[in-house]
Amino acid sequence: MRRVIRGFRPDLFAAARQARNLSRGELGRLSDTTGVTIGRWEDGPNSPQVDKLARAVAALGIDMSDVIVVEPDLRFLSYWRHMKGWTQYQLADEAGLSKTLVEQIERGERHLDDRVQAKLAAALGISVADVQAAHARVRARPAGTHA
Repeated sequence: MRRVIRGFRPDLFAAARQARNLSRGELGRLSDTTGVTIGRWEDGPNSPQVDKLARAVAALGIDMSDVIVVEPDLRFLSYWRHMKGWTQYQLADEAGLSKTLVEQIERGERHLDDRVQAKLAAALGISVADVQAAHARVRARPAGTHA
């Protein structure tokens, strides 16, 4: 089941689109999705898939961090993956890990060993300390909180 992208700000996304004088349909065309999909992201009933959002963000000429806002002390591993615009499959491929392992780590269901920490840090372009801190946060999150 696809989860909500934590920290996605539909208002900032819509403002970026409007600042570039693009209609929803035009942004959909430029990002290989549809205007209806863009509207659903902006109006709230749907959360974007990270790879589709990455295409729209690129078409707008902005960064993922312009529309996904999470305070540094609340960032989970999924945040760092979202900043790359990657799906779990893409992170697994980049890190040389299985998708199942990436899923379990992102949900905090598996402990990290030094080898996996190093692979995730290298793939995501962050420090091992950032990987460790993000993983510790996801493991300590309250029940029912999306990872």
